[in-house]
Amino acid sequence: MSRARSSKTRNTLYRTLNQDGYVPESILPVVRECVIREWDRLHLKAHAIDALLTAYSNSLPRMNNITSLILINVTLTPSFLLNMRELSRLTSLALHSCDFGGVTARHVRDFLTPLNLEKFELDGAHWEQTSTKDVRGIRAAFISAFGNLFELKCDQHWPTRHLSSSSFTPPLQVLDIRVAMFIPSCVQEAIRFILKIPTLVSLTINDDTLFYIPISLDPVTECVSLSSFPQLRHLNCPPSLVSALVGQHNLSQLSFTTAPLESYTLTTSDVRPALSQMLSRSDAWFRLSRYQSIQELHIPVTFAQGISADANGAALSQLKKLTIDGYTMSPRDVVCNADQVKSFATTFATPSLRHLRFINMPFAAQSATDAEPKQAAVLIQEKYFTGLNRFSLWFTTGDRWEFMKDPVNEMWGPYDPGE
Repeated sequence: MSRARSSKTRNTLYRTLNQDGYVPESILPVVRECVIREWDRLHLKAHAIDALLTAYSNSLPRMNNITSLILINVTLTPSFLLNMRELSRLTSLALHSCDFGGVTARHVRDFLTPLNLEKFELDGAHWEQTSTKDVRGIRAAFISAFGNLFELKCDQHWPTRHLSSSSFTPPLQVLDIRVAMFIPSCVQEAIRFILKIPTLVSLTINDDTLFYIPISLDPVTECVSLSSFPQLRHLNCPPSLVSALVGQHNLSQLSFTTAPLESYTLTTSDVRPALSQMLSRSDAWFRLSRYQSIQELHIPVTFAQGISADANGAALSQLKKLTIDGYTMSPRDVVCNADQVKSFATTFATPSLRHLRFINMPFAAQSATDAEPKQAAVLIQEKYFTGLNRFSLWFTTGDRWEFMKDPVNEMWGPYDPGE
C-alpha cells in the first residue's frame, strides 16, 4: 500500500494494486462473501480512492460464486452496478452509508433485475445528490426485488410505508425497521405491515425518536395479536408497544428498549409514571406468568418494579439472562447496594438464571474491586438465583463491572469478557 500511496495517476495506482495483490485473481472464483469498505483511514487522494474502488469493482465479475456482498460508505457508479450484475448467485446485499447520487433508477433496476435476493440491509443511505424522480425509481426498484426476501433490515420508512398498503408481502422471517413512535400514522403503517407477515421469527422495531423531539410516552392503541405469529421467537421493541401486544406467544427472547439515554435526560423530566401506566394497562404484561417461555429478557427498571408474581406461583423456569435497564433513572433515585438489587431478585427468583445485568445505571463511581457489588452478587446468587454464574453492572458513566463465579472453587471475582 505504500507504493500505492505514491501513485500519481489512477492508472498507475490500479496497476500497483494488481501487482501488490490487492486484486487476488487466483482466489476470486472461490470467494463467497465480499466486503468493500471505506478507505478514509488510508488518507488517499480522490483519484486514489476512485482507482481502489475500480479495482474491486472490476474484480466482481470474476467472483462468480459470491453469495454475500457488503458495501460500506461506497459511492455507487453506473460501472460499479454494471459489474455487480454479474453476481448471479448473490442472495445477500447490505448497503451501509452508500451514496446514490451518481446513479439513476435505471442503473439500479438493471442491476437488481437478475438477482434473487433473500437478505437485504440498507442504512444511512445518501440521497442528497439524487433527483426526486430517481429516488422514487430507485426505491421502487428495491421493492420489486423483495419477492423472495427472508430478511429485511432498513433504517428508513419508505419500505414500511409502501409494503403496508401493497397487495404484495415478502415471506419475511427477520424484520428490523425504524418507526417514528411520535407520529401515530407511522406507527399504524408499521403495525399494518407487521400484521401481514405471519412467517416472522425475529422482529426488531427501533424507536426513530430524534434528539430534539420528546420521547413518545403515549401508549399504542393498535393491537398486535402475538398468536398470529406462531414462529415468532425474538421480539425487540420500544416500551410503549407493551400496550399493543396481546394474546398468547411463543417468545424466547423479549426486549423492551427505546431511544438512547441522552434523549431522556435532554427532553423529558420523569418518564417513569407514563411507563408504569403503560404496563398496568397492558394485556397482563405486569404478571410474571406472561414471561414463562422467555429465556432472555431485557426490560426497563420501571417495568421490573411493576411486574408481580401470580397467585398460582408461576416461575420463570426458562429464564437464562435478565437485563434490567436503568435508562429512566437519575442519580437521586438509587443507591448501589444489596437492598436495591434484592428487590428485583425477589420477583424474578429462579434457579435457571445464568446472567444478571443492570445497565445504564446512574450509580456513583466506585471500583470494580469494591466489596459491595460482589457481596450483592453473592447474596442474590445464594438466595434467589442458585444457578447464577455471571453478574454485570454497567453505568451511565461508561464504567462496566463484570463478575463471574469460578466453576471450580465457586468464588466470585472480577471478569473480563474480552479475554
